[in-house]
Amino acid sequence: MPFAMDPHHASFAFEVAAGFYGDRRLGVVFHGSEARGPALAKELDEASYFFDADPEWVRTTEERTARNRREVADLGVPVFVTTPDLLAHVPGSTLLPISVDAESWRGSFPAMQSTTPRVLHRGSGGGNAKGSAYILPVLEDLARAGRIELVRPAVVRRSDMAALIRSADIVVDQLQTGTYGVTGIEALAAGRVVVANISAHRETARDRPPMIDADPQTFRVAMEDILDDPDSAIRVAQRGPEYVRRWHDGREAARVLSAFVHGGEQSFGGEPRTTR
Repeated sequence: MPFAMDPHHASFAFEVAAGFYGDRRLGVVFHGSEARGPALAKELDEASYFFDADPEWVRTTEERTARNRREVADLGVPVFVTTPDLLAHVPGSTLLPISVDAESWRGSFPAMQSTTPRVLHRGSGGGNAKGSAYILPVLEDLARAGRIELVRPAVVRRSDMAALIRSADIVVDQLQTGTYGVTGIEALAAGRVVVANISAHRETARDRPPMIDADPQTFRVAMEDILDDPDSAIRVAQRGPEYVRRWHDGREAARVLSAFVHGGEQSFGGEPRTTR
């Protein structure tokens, strides 16, 4: 979307072409839904939420994301993505890890110490991208059986989220996007047991996220395994804070951005241009 012009009649690419930004050095960060194409997402992950979505919405999303990717590619500016699955959607992009204030999320007590573990799941703001339709029935069954305490708060202010996550033993992030989000990172930093579909990370050589990998078909078994063998889940959770410090405390993002920040040549629509 444009920063200053009417989004019904202009785009960010139009603003760039019109010289709105002058000589400023420009780059684009894609965070997810504005670049993730349904067809490729379904090809990459058989649990993708696009399989369950309204066909008309899927069609318009395919068109919108293709247009976004094409317009940005035509600008010739550096492009960054915040999740590894988007590297396949946006050729030539660079992974820019999401950053959080890791220390502010540190938990004061280890996970899985209570007799009845507290389990938290926060659905997405719109739609069902996280797979809540698969998550909540399993958690409700386990709660009725007395095996867990299901934490289901109403709307929570951002300032209260750290305390909420630290109060849980298990945080279920998502089952249908293929990669963890901000909530998953914050829960790792707090030393919680995190359950997520991390299909986009399964073939990543650098560092496998310390999460319990699950999709809609395996989620119930994954939860039962955690409850039956809490010691194994604890060992996974204990690796969370260090993982966040390694990839998500801002230092890795700064390293990725350093070449962009310090200048060099940048092209706009195929015309190279030296920036100041």
